[in-house]
Amino acid sequence: MSNKISNDWFLGFLEGEGCFGITFGTKYRSIIPRAVFTISQCDEKVLTDVQTYLADQGISSKIYQTMQTYANLKNKPVNPIIRWDMRVISRPDLQRLDTLLSTCTWHSNKMEEYKKWSQCLKLILEPHTKANLIEIARIATMLNSYKGKRKWTPELIELKCYEEKGVARVNYT
Repeated sequence: MSNKISNDWFLGFLEGEGCFGITFGTKYRSIIPRAVFTISQCDEKVLTDVQTYLADQGISSKIYQTMQTYANLKNKPVNPIIRWDMRVISRPDLQRLDTLLSTCTWHSNKMEEYKKWSQCLKLILEPHTKANLIEIARIATMLNSYKGKRKWTPELIELKCYEEKGVARVNYT
């Protein structure tokens, strides 16, 4: 199936539908940054073909069904639309995806988005020091996926974190 998808087709599809994201979670008083790559589409078959293409490159992904409700021009909700999200979330798979994308010839400004995401991914793989987390948060706010609602901003990390044995910890007081 994936022999229908060329490297150029995949990159073109990614440039139109792909999303590079960075999220932050907390666990045991630590801030945990995570990278994610998502493609959303109404056609599950297309995502299945993309998933097969990525699997042929050694990259695992999962497909999830989601519902979206859009408002019409009069701001009244319309029937929900079923969408499909394909996500790559494991660090080894994200690293393989990064390697694959670093060799591509980009044709849009999505390349700048990718470069910022790639930079964050490399920082995520390093020890999570306070300075490292601040830099990840700073770059993440420049991604198009950032909607201004991120809890862990560079300023909040600076204010609420301290280092203990080379790892940033959250001070909840």
